[in-house]
Amino acid sequence: MSEIVKETNRTAVDLDGFAGYTREIEGEEEFSGIANLVKYNAPQWMLNSVALPPDGEYIVKGIGRFVIKWHRDKSLAPTREPVPDGKKFPNLKELNAKTPQDEWVFDVDGKTLKGPYAPEHQVYLINRAMDELTYVTSTTGGSIAVNELAKKTRNLHAYYNDNSLRLMVKLSHTFMPTGYGGLERPHFVYVRAVRFGSGDAPVQLPNPVTTSLEQFAADDDVQTVKKPTAKEVTGDVIPF
Repeated sequence: MSEIVKETNRTAVDLDGFAGYTREIEGEEEFSGIANLVKYNAPQWMLNSVALPPDGEYIVKGIGRFVIKWHRDKSLAPTREPVPDGKKFPNLKELNAKTPQDEWVFDVDGKTLKGPYAPEHQVYLINRAMDELTYVTSTTGGSIAVNELAKKTRNLHAYYNDNSLRLMVKLSHTFMPTGYGGLERPHFVYVRAVRFGSGDAPVQLPNPVTTSLEQFAADDDVQTVKKPTAKEVTGDVIPF
């Protein structure tokens, strides 16, 4: 292929208008709200206050961590500061203690005051219709669920040596013991692994990768990865 043809093809892809699309306007603040907000209200997952079907499947596109500051004035949106990858959350207990009490906010009981700073986790999901959804949580149970999700994704990347792989999950719940007897916390149920995007240089996977998501989407860049067998994981056969 000539250099002219190569350049023409490259330019056509670069100028398709999708990769660089933005609604932002110079001189205006970027929209800080969260569209398609997903929350967990035990035992139900909700999307913009509407219950989600229990059998829905979602690609976990990524996760984010933030320090959120609430305002006593409910008309003011909370402020969010992202926590960089690989960095710990700051000491929020210390930060709240240093904050003047006239900036503290009311707890869920509407009477008790608490510090305005809290940790927040966000999970970025994609549904069958390729809509982007965001699960937002500041609860202990929610942070445990996100922590498990991060560990499973790291294990997936390490096993296949491919960071373009993502988990496909169902939204569920599981029991969490507490000092008050326990409750149901959010839980992400692993369904299968998919390749999201082109990834890095091609690698030889331990298991063959299909060319489509049989029950998900017809997309060349989203591929189902077969689960490893017990023999492949352990290097031996597990007798039953």
